Amino acid sequence: MTEPISELDLMAQVDDQIGSGRRIEVGEYLSRQSTMAARGMADLRRREELRQTLTGIASSCRAKPTMLPVR
Repeated sequence: MTEPISELDLMAQVDDQIGSGRRIEVGEYLSRQSTMAARGMADLRRREELRQTLTGIASSCRAKPTMLPVR
């Protein structure tokens, strides 16, 4: 018998930090729990939005080469 699906399993699923066997178990659980599946999809969307925002900020903060005046 497998362990019950926990909050940690759900977070690991969203963060892609879960083994393939456990991923299957979590997927089966979510197929029967539409509310939890919807929450997981919302978490995935937020993760991707955050990643895109942070990538944009990081690229705009990179030092741009500047030319110093020659004396």
